[in-house]
Amino acid sequence: MATQSLLSQLAQDSLLQSIPRQVDSGPCRIALSGIAPAAKPAYLALLHRILSRPILFVSAGVPDLEAMAATTAFYHRGLSGKPGERVAAFPALQPGPYSGLSPHAEAVEQRTLALWKMHRRSLDILLCGPRHW
Repeated sequence: MATQSLLSQLAQDSLLQSIPRQVDSGPCRIALSGIAPAAKPAYLALLHRILSRPILFVSAGVPDLEAMAATTAFYHRGLSGKPGERVAAFPALQPGPYSGLSPHAEAVEQRTLALWKMHRRSLDILLCGPRHW
């Protein structure tokens, strides 16, 4: 309960409240900067709560997207009451697509599942790196 109360207080921040107006005014890209890495999952969940629309988070500075997705899912569940499965990481293909080697089956499965959830509109937050597409 304390976490949810704290996040609800953060949601009242005037800068966060101005984001929906920016998004509704037309195509835009929102850059969250100056946020400690440990706080980014909470802010992503807050951003989804404020916008009420799917979010794509792209960052080159996140070494473990799976861990960040799990933490984001925790905050998302607390703020929205929705299941954690509505947050996913889109892993990179390892090895790269032009290496001539087959990608790891688990990475292909996770990517396919994320795309399927996007198609079914059952994904709220997708996290990926810039080269994962």
